[in-house]
Amino acid sequence: MNNQIGLITKVMLASAVISVGIKYALPYVPIPATDANALAIVLFPTLVTMGVLGYRFIRSETKIRNS
Repeated sequence: MNNQIGLITKVMLASAVISVGIKYALPYVPIPATDANALAIVLFPTLVTMGVLGYRFIRSETKIRNS
């Protein structure tokens, strides 16, 4: 139970840090408003999630075959 609470706390803390960074730091970063940048910003989280889940799937398949 404590492990789950610790994980939830870490995720919430990381989310808060990222939110503060987006709100206060990113307005000073000059990113041009182009179609390519908008597409990259929209697709990047999906591609990262796909990569992480794909990696985990491949690792789980490898563990099953080696057992």
